[in-house]
Order: sequence, then C-alpha cells, then structure tokens
Amino acid sequence: MAFCTKCGAEIKGTEQFCPSCGAAVSPDSPSDRPDENLLSKMSYADSIMNAADVCYQNADQTYNSAVYARNQDYAKKTSHSNFIHGMFFTIFCVLIIVISGAANNALLFLILLAIGIFVLVCINASSNKIIKEKCDAEFARTADFCNAKVAEGQKLLADNLDRLAFIPMDYWYPMATGYMLHMIQTNRANTINQLLQMYDEQLHRWKIENAQAQMVELQRQQTDSLNGIRTSSAISAAANAANVAINSANLAVNSANLAAHLIHWL
Repeated sequence: MAFCTKCGAEIKGTEQFCPSCGAAVSPDSPSDRPDENLLSKMSYADSIMNAADVCYQNADQTYNSAVYARNQDYAKKTSHSNFIHGMFFTIFCVLIIVISGAANNALLFLILLAIGIFVLVCINASSNKIIKEKCDAEFARTADFCNAKVAEGQKLLADNLDRLAFIPMDYWYPMATGYMLHMIQTNRANTINQLLQMYDEQLHRWKIENAQAQMVELQRQQTDSLNGIRTSSAISAAANAANVAINSANLAVNSANLAAHLIHWL
C-alpha cells in the first residue's frame, strides 16, 4: 500500500495520479515497506522529545501554580496584617480622643493623631516587606525545582545530540517528530527530506485552517452583534409606536374633555 506524498491519500499500484488531489505519482514514491532504519531513529527521537517536553511542561505548570499561590498567600497575609493594624489604630484613636478631651486640647489631639498615622504607615510598610520576603523565599524553592526540571530536559537533549542530529534543530519538538513518525509508519515517506517537506506543508495547512476558524468566529460575533442591533431597533420601534398610540389616545381624551367643557359653558 502506498500513499500520496502531497495529501496522504491511498494510491493503488497502477495509478499514475493521486485520486484525491491529482498530484503525479513519482516513480521514486515511498515503497510499501518503510525504511526500518529511519523508523527506528525517528521513534527514538520522538520518545526523547516527549520525555523532554514532559520536563518542560512540569516546570511550566509548577511555576504558574507557584506564582498564583504566592500572590494569593501575599494578599491574604497582608490583608490580615492590615486588619490587625487597623484595630490597634482604632483603639489608639479612641485613647487620644479621651486624653485630648480630658485635657480639652485640640492641638494635642492633632499631634497625637499625626503621630499615630505615621507609626501605622511605618508598621504597615515594614510588615508588608517582611511578608513579601517570606513569600518570595517560599517561591524561590519552587523556582529552583522548575529550573532543575528545565535543566533535566535540556540534559536529555544534550546527551542524545548524536542520535538527534539527523533532524534539523528547528523540528525538535513532539508535534513535529510525532507527525513525521506517523508518516513513516503509514508508508507515506521514507527519507528525511520528504518528511520535512510534508510536515512544512501540513504546518502551512494548519495555519490556514486556524486563520479560517478565527475568521469564521469573528463573522459569527459580528452576526450576533448585528442581530442584537436589529432586535434592539425592533424593540425601540415598537416602543415608539406604542408611545405614539398612547399620545394619540391622550390627545383624543384631552380633546373630548375640552369639548365637554365647551358644551358645559355654552
């Protein structure tokens, strides 16, 4: 069984053109048996890329979770600290009111209040700094773990440079090696040049499909917006018509009342 190197459709042995895309079937198209050496090398390369990617994903997920946890912990602790300081400041204000009231001295009250505000600001700043340092210290331990995971993935690639050298470094990621391995396993290519060309073409198709999907979504949003405008316009028109009818009815009632008054006076 052979496959078209352009679209991947199945090609029978007697066909000279692809039944799906019409591309000419080259005499040197992939044979029915895949290149066992290339298959073995690509299988190993794909396993290395996936193992390194697991390290990178673990580091990325752990880092993002640690950032979120640090921000939440800092906000919670500072909020609790500010609440306690606010309680003490309230008690302090009550005391200076009592003291200044007993002394009947407004100037003393203002001086004590200014001192209290200054002390509160200094304590808050110092307390928040200490809390931040503790949260950053806890986060640093997580960052060290993430760096170790990234280094583990990089070491995995570095230790296998010789066995990965047959693939250009621009294609050192699981999606590329996985796609090319699938092409070999389904007998659609048996040389690295064919694999790279097929992957580049597929990557181009994916980009086009993604752009088309975004365009369709944008058109859907615009249609929903227009429908909303039309609905609002219809509701506004109905409301205006109702207002006109009410005004007409009110005018008729007023006219009838005026006529009744005229008849009464006559």
